[in-house]
Amino acid sequence: MAIFTCPECGKIDKITIPDKSCLAFYKCKGCKKLISSKHGCILCEYTNVHCPLKCDTK
Repeated sequence: MAIFTCPECGKIDKITIPDKSCLAFYKCKGCKKLISSKHGCILCEYTNVHCPLKCDTK
């Protein structure tokens, strides 16, 4: 599990980490906006853990 923090509204949510891929989009349960990452993976950019592929968020 990863702890996602919405960059739009600040809502915190637990999301499941995929086994072998990045997570490109996530619909926030607070503001209902579809969140995407500037770097390709919302797990690497907006959660407390990295995806299995360890995306470069720099």
